Amino acid sequence: MSGRHDDMLGVAAMAQPCGKHTTLSENPGAKVSQCTCGAVHVLVKASGVTVQLSEDRFQELGLAVMGAVSKLGAHSKVAVDTPDRVIN
Repeated sequence: MSGRHDDMLGVAAMAQPCGKHTTLSENPGAKVSQCTCGAVHVLVKASGVTVQLSEDRFQELGLAVMGAVSKLGAHSKVAVDTPDRVIN
């Protein structure tokens, strides 16, 4: 069952902890960073939960979140502190 879970997240189980993290984006609600192994970590600050995803799965999640934010109309109410980055 854990193999299926890993496949859904897009990250293989790792024998070693991740390395140094680079912050990609952060605001009062969340922090997104990427470690040296390539995994993207999303920390939801309100709950303290961190989700680790492959870059491809993170991009899918990001598109879903952006779509929901757009439908809620919150895009004009929230300042985003995101460094310039091109998503393929």
